[in-house]
Amino acid sequence: RYTSIRANFFANDEYEAFYICSGAGRAGIFDGRYWSRIFAINPKQENSDTLDKPRHVGVNQFHLFLGYRTGSCLFSAPGQPSNFSAFDGAGEIGLGDKIHGFNKLPGNAFGVFCEETVHAISGTSVEDFASQVIIPDEGAFEYSVASFGSRTIYTSKTGVTTLDQSEKYGNFTGRRLSHEVTPWLNGRINNKSGLSTSIPDFDRQLAAGNRFVCAYAVPHENQYRLWFKDGLQLWITLVTD
Repeated sequence: RYTSIRANFFANDEYEAFYICSGAGRAGIFDGRYWSRIFAINPKQENSDTLDKPRHVGVNQFHLFLGYRTGSCLFSAPGQPSNFSAFDGAGEIGLGDKIHGFNKLPGNAFGVFCEETVHAISGTSVEDFASQVIIPDEGAFEYSVASFGSRTIYTSKTGVTTLDQSEKYGNFTGRRLSHEVTPWLNGRINNKSGLSTSIPDFDRQLAAGNRFVCAYAVPHENQYRLWFKDGLQLWITLVTD
């Protein structure tokens, strides 16, 4: 699946571009006219074509961040999204867990959502970038991390929650956003049998199964939407207290 972010590193609106990756090859830049590849791993390195397949992309402190299944987080030189030379201020942060998404956090922290953990990267450059585990016992499903202003929402093996809820309750004993549909949702995201839909003429026995595919925010509707492989969706509308 393709993931992208729109950013401008050059303080000139003519240089705004999309930074794109898919996990199937090298990341790239598309400026509306031209596509160019990003060589985050030196092409002269052995097996670089196999290794340089980022699955997630983000921007933090004027660095382009690329996330890999190996748990490696590579960042570019400041203000130079296609330059990953350590001589110019690029570097690597190893997290030891498969990276499933990026998202800005309150303050100057940058969130890295992994399979089993959630990390926050603080600092502004290679000189002081540091990672800290902020949720040690719960990760995010890949392609589930979304932002509503300053609030981050994601889906884990036990439901839909906000980052502030997870931080508050640790391994989580509070009410998740998906609390009211927990039996239905958890059965689907954990691929348990016997949980389907009562919609007439809907065949749940599709070859694809009913597992989680992705989730995303719809800000103008104030909604977080989850998609499943059999075509069903779950829409969560956030309302103020």
